[in-house]
Amino acid sequence: MDAGSRLHAHDLLARHGAWHTAITKRINIDMRSIFAALIILVGMSCQSCFLESFGPGPRDFTVPLPKNYFIYCMSADRIFIAPKSWGESTPIIPPKVVEVGFDDRFLIAKQLELTQSDYKTPPTVVAQQYWILDFGRPEVVGPLTAESFTAERQRLGVSPDLELRNVFEYKQ
Repeated sequence: MDAGSRLHAHDLLARHGAWHTAITKRINIDMRSIFAALIILVGMSCQSCFLESFGPGPRDFTVPLPKNYFIYCMSADRIFIAPKSWGESTPIIPPKVVEVGFDDRFLIAKQLELTQSDYKTPPTVVAQQYWILDFGRPEVVGPLTAESFTAERQRLGVSPDLELRNVFEYKQ
């Protein structure tokens, strides 16, 4: 082999080495990009599972009411009326509140008392009860039957125009 041929072979090997290095780097970069994209996709698909299990769900909401009270919807069966912060003696209306009506003085509510449930069996309705929250005192009267609710509304002076509406109608 003459010097020109050896130089040519050396150039080919150098070019092949540079080409091989470039391809290898490109494959490594592509594999890293694909791996990162897969991690992001898996994370995004699991995010909805984690959020529904551990954080606010897409149907959860809070609605402000007079005198710093709120409708809290924490799940399908955990809808209740309470002030922003409350203690053991604070008047609240326990879950599951299904209908509410209010003005500046009173809040009226229809509540379903449910059985305790687990994840295998849904709760069942034990009783349908009514509540009256007097914002002026504050004090809550209930649970009441439909008949005693009507009588208590009249006794307290709750406006007959105050009507119960589904809690989801208040969702903004």
